[in-house]
Amino acid sequence: MQNTLEQYINKKSFWHAINPTVKIIITIFLIANIFLPIGFFGLLTTALLIFSIWCLARLPKRLFKSIFLTWLVMFVFLGLINWIAYKSPGFSVDILHSKMNIIFGDISKFDKNRIYPTEGTEYKSLVGYIWGGKIIGVFDVKPDPNLGYKYESISLGKNLPTLYLWYQSHWYSLSTKVIFNTSLVSLKIMLMITIITILLSTTSYTQLTAGIEDMLYPLSYIRIPVNEWAMTFAIAIRFVPSLLSESQNILRAQASRGVDFKNGNFSNKVKSLVSLIVPMFSLAFHKADNLSNAMEARSYDPRKSRTRYRNYSINARDFFAILLVGLFFSFFIMFSVKHLVFGPFNWVEYLIV
Repeated sequence: MQNTLEQYINKKSFWHAINPTVKIIITIFLIANIFLPIGFFGLLTTALLIFSIWCLARLPKRLFKSIFLTWLVMFVFLGLINWIAYKSPGFSVDILHSKMNIIFGDISKFDKNRIYPTEGTEYKSLVGYIWGGKIIGVFDVKPDPNLGYKYESISLGKNLPTLYLWYQSHWYSLSTKVIFNTSLVSLKIMLMITIITILLSTTSYTQLTAGIEDMLYPLSYIRIPVNEWAMTFAIAIRFVPSLLSESQNILRAQASRGVDFKNGNFSNKVKSLVSLIVPMFSLAFHKADNLSNAMEARSYDPRKSRTRYRNYSINARDFFAILLVGLFFSFFIMFSVKHLVFGPFNWVEYLIV
């Protein structure tokens, strides 16, 4: 199986030609944007940009198929966890047109007469749906335990009452909150995997090392050994796939000697893993010793200034790419700071956090 760090695909494309430092910075921007509180539709907008970059990189369909299968397994796994952990349908409250929580739900479930607001305060409610259960309503008091109802609370703020969503559920009940939470988290993880795959598939490890060194270069003015950090990173990313490949050889060699890694109880499996870990450590130290001897034989000095075989310049294409993604990221930063969110029912909604 091809290792992640060895999946560089040498092609001529717009994204392959981008400066490696610019690609790393864009990747950082996009990953940070994924984890901003921008709502479900904000994530879909980010996904559209990442998909556009994927098309510019002209990556093969088999990579996308692999990512999709990973997302599918993750979606099912997270869905099971959320299905067990959450039974509430979820609800949001609008106080004077300021959204508290944007939860994926059914807007037709709003029943204004079941809310008892403080005098002079206007409320709107948005309640989700629950399959295999029943929604009673939204009230300003907790349900009586003798009634057998469950509840979800939401605080409206200072000098305002806490509202409670009354509902009934069973162990098999499925709610819209589960679907929304599962979709949101799995989409974030899938987008992060996709953007990292684009970076590793369009940037060789030599370019990646040069890009990191250029990105950290300003730190050299405060006497931080940027060259040493870059060399350490280059050695690390070069050794990981090599060690993983050697681990497969050790695994097969030990299996041919009768070591069973699959069957047996827990203690037997731990003992069998020792036969894999000890040779791996021995091999890693042996490779490190050989590498240090080779670098000393070539009079390598990390403190000396070194020239490069290739210099990666920045041109108009790089400026255009980083400007576009920078504006995109700044746009969502502005919405996050102003507590705006892209909700599932209106294009932009206020979010009080």
